[in-house]
Amino acid sequence: MKLIVNADDFGFSADVNQAITTVITQQACSNTTLMVNMPATEEAVGLSVQNGFSDRIGLHLNLTDGFPLTDPIQDQKLFCDSDGYFNAGFHRGIHRFYLNKKEEDVVRLEFSAQIEKYLSYGFDLKHIDSHHHIHTNYSIFKILTPLLRKYEINSIRLTRNMFEEVPLDKNIYKRLLNNKIRRIAVTSNYMGSVADFEKYRHQIPETSIVEIMVHPVLSEEGILDMHVPYSNVVDAIRGEELISYRNIL
Repeated sequence: MKLIVNADDFGFSADVNQAITTVITQQACSNTTLMVNMPATEEAVGLSVQNGFSDRIGLHLNLTDGFPLTDPIQDQKLFCDSDGYFNAGFHRGIHRFYLNKKEEDVVRLEFSAQIEKYLSYGFDLKHIDSHHHIHTNYSIFKILTPLLRKYEINSIRLTRNMFEEVPLDKNIYKRLLNNKIRRIAVTSNYMGSVADFEKYRHQIPETSIVEIMVHPVLSEEGILDMHVPYSNVVDAIRGEELISYRNIL
């Protein structure tokens, strides 16, 4: 079995940047994905170069935190508040499946800006996932698909599928979406959290490539946390082969 351990939210804040740099340099993480619209983005880019992991940086597409890179989306109340910041309000209800043309247009413009900014840093992994899993909403995935071709994006994260117990309709949706992802990009066989992997490890075929998402951060006391104890992550991956998305392209 091969594991890709990806640290989400690189660039979110200075504390997150330091935590992700630590877990990658300690080889508890193999990849990270960068938020390009956050105040700590430039610091994150610098840290990746200084610490020798700029070849393992993907893009963490974002429509739910921080300030957009483009102007038109700021006028859309579905996406932004009165100050122009993302309001995390769109990815619930019907909008997970349907956006009108104007809404699609502003998302397409914002995604293009985020992809182009990511590429401007010289990163060539060309891997994408997203903040709060927005790309797994069908309305968003439909917009993203032609952009993958346009920008020659090589790989994209699956929606969570590590034997999670979900209602039948959600399970069907996940299977259909993951089949679509596999047809247009390189990806893992399974994706989930550390807890998912700990619970279902025995059901995963040994020949699988598994992505585990983690969210490293430093506490106010400067203690490393990954939303689960750091020791849990180390224990979960012990004895497994860690690879980068670059190794499967």
